[in-house]
Amino acid sequence: MQDITYDVRIYGIEKRKNAAGKVITYRVLWRVAGTLFRETYKKKAQADSFRSELVAAVNKAQAFSRQTGQPVTWKQTINHMSWYEFACNYADMKWKDASAKHRADIARVLMLATPVLFSSKRWTAPAILEARSLGYVKLS
Repeated sequence: MQDITYDVRIYGIEKRKNAAGKVITYRVLWRVAGTLFRETYKKKAQADSFRSELVAAVNKAQAFSRQTGQPVTWKQTINHMSWYEFACNYADMKWKDASAKHRADIARVLMLATPVLFSSKRWTAPAILEARSLGYVKLS
């Protein structure tokens, strides 16, 4: 439990300007156990909303994570998409606008990435040369 702290200080919203002096983004600054955290937004209302959530968490005496700088009650959701689902969704997203050659490259790259992700062994030079001899890999 050394990862949490109640030592939190929230600062105001900082306007970020470009060279011409035009405000382009708004940044929320806060400090957790001496470490400065920043979150940038395009609209002031978004930055103000985020800052308000931080202030509310401090007022509720919620513990903050030293690593993320956010209240521990704001657990990050993890997407539990399988590799197969990701690969199918990626191919479907790219397929419509891709040329025939690019479609073949998409399929080839996904095919080559799959065994690497599920193998405890790294791809060795002989395995790459074998894949090349089968026409799956082009070494330039």
